Amino acid sequence: MTGIGEGCAELAALCPYLPAALPRDNTGMRGGTSGAEATPVNPDVLQARTIVTTEIPQAAMFAAEAVGEPWQPRKLGVCLKALPRFAERMHALRLLDGEARLGDDVARWGRLVKLALGIRLPDFPVPGGWCCPLCEAPRRLMVTGAERFLRRDGTPGELTHPGLIWAGCCGSSWPAGEWMHLGHVLRQVQQEAMAG
Repeated sequence: MTGIGEGCAELAALCPYLPAALPRDNTGMRGGTSGAEATPVNPDVLQARTIVTTEIPQAAMFAAEAVGEPWQPRKLGVCLKALPRFAERMHALRLLDGEARLGDDVARWGRLVKLALGIRLPDFPVPGGWCCPLCEAPRRLMVTGAERFLRRDGTPGELTHPGLIWAGCCGSSWPAGEWMHLGHVLRQVQQEAMAG
């Protein structure tokens, strides 16, 4: 996972591509349903654009207020430049919950924009329907989708898989080096459930 500064820089580079991606691809090359032609825009891009243009300025206003700075509504790019500085101030002021919330938001916006632009693949359930071994309520484990990161020249790099399994219920995650251990834990939980 990238930090707030890197995430904001990537968002600043990617968000300007959203307007050009807004018109729906009606060539039939990307799939879709027969009723899709009735919608003149790509709904994923429209949703991403709406969310980032609404939530990023709100987050900048929240962060400025949290650190005691005056803030007036600003353009998206200015907000993205200010957020890392606000996060540093939050950290210095020990406003760790606010800093964590900001980090989570930046990561979520990045995923959303990348999915809309087609440079990130969606997360998918772990094959076999396995659920989180740490939670009482059965929630399926997910594999983080592969994505492209921007090169220095601003173009997307190769598709990279982060090798991460995560649980949305408790926030636990297992990198690729821990997958064998996770498999053993899941089998043990399954055996205990069958025996009990």
